[in-house]
Amino acid sequence: MNSFLWYILIPGNCDFIELVVAGLRIAIGIIMMCHGIEKFYGGIDTWRWLGKAMENFGIYRLPAVWGFLAACAEFFGGFFLMLGLGIRIATIFLLAVMAVAYTMHRKNGDPFQVYSHTLTLIVLFLSFLVMGGGQWSGDHAIIKQCVHKVHK
Repeated sequence: MNSFLWYILIPGNCDFIELVVAGLRIAIGIIMMCHGIEKFYGGIDTWRWLGKAMENFGIYRLPAVWGFLAACAEFFGGFFLMLGLGIRIATIFLLAVMAVAYTMHRKNGDPFQVYSHTLTLIVLFLSFLVMGGGQWSGDHAIIKQCVHKVHK
């Protein structure tokens, strides 16, 4: 128990921070995969409905394609977020989807309680965009391996 309290109470404990970052990244990745797979298997009607949100940006063509791309961004973005691979690229796509969702909610006049989930994800994805996947990510392992080879 003392070691657990040590991790929580002593600021700047890097191991604990890295564990929390990894846990957060994995959890959010799984959640995004669940959102994406639901839309992915929803088929063309779901994709059209999703893609119609692009009308808020003046894009009226090919709503099913836009919806399919949004479903792919959520599923595969979540997958790569979970693995910690290509974190910054994945979060750019996830941020784009959330920006469209936020715009749709605001245009529809939805209350804050409806679009607060979208805002929360935007903040999380911006955080991952800035900090990357952390020490326990696939990106970190690849970079560490490359640096190790260079210094041999």
